[in-house]
This record gives sequence, structure tokens and C-alpha cells, in this order.
Amino acid sequence: MKKNKGLGNEGFNTKKVLERLEKNPPKHFLYIFGHSLDVTDGDILRDLILNDNVYTNIYYFNEEVHARQIVNLVKVIGQDELIRRTGGSTRTIKFIPQQEI
Repeated sequence: MKKNKGLGNEGFNTKKVLERLEKNPPKHFLYIFGHSLDVTDGDILRDLILNDNVYTNIYYFNEEVHARQIVNLVKVIGQDELIRRTGGSTRTIKFIPQQEI
């Protein structure tokens, strides 16, 4: 039997692959441009942003937009969750100023 490359010595062993994925889930990146993060899309945003393996980059045009996005995101995911996810070792959300093209 020919073994698949990249799967280790065990070849394709579904149980071992799933165990490996459970221990080290893949990282996913979410990029948000030009969105107000308003509560009208709150259910979708919450589901995407609150996954622990999703890293979210939120781009803002100016400080006024940045402030509004923060206020709206607090309404969507809550203040404690926003604080937890924007700092320290549990950081999964970054606000990034857009650069002029």
C-alpha cells in the first residue's frame, strides 16, 4: 500500500488525523473592509468572530469610523469579549487603519 506524503508514518489514518486537528485546529483569517459592524449583521458577525481559530482584521478609514466600529462591535459581542479578543495572549481581533492607495 502506498502511503500519502505529509501524513506521517501512519499514512492516512482518519482517527489520527482528526486527533491532530483537534489538538491543533487550523487558523482562519477574516478580513473586514468598509463594514460598520452594526447589529443588523450581528448574528453573522458573532458566529464568525467568536470562533477561537478565526483571526479577524478589521480595517477602518479614519478615527471616527474606528470609534463607531468599536461601539457597534461591543453591541454585537459584548465589552468583555471585545477586550479579551483585542489584547494579550487571547488576541484574535485587530483594528488596522487603511492605507491610501
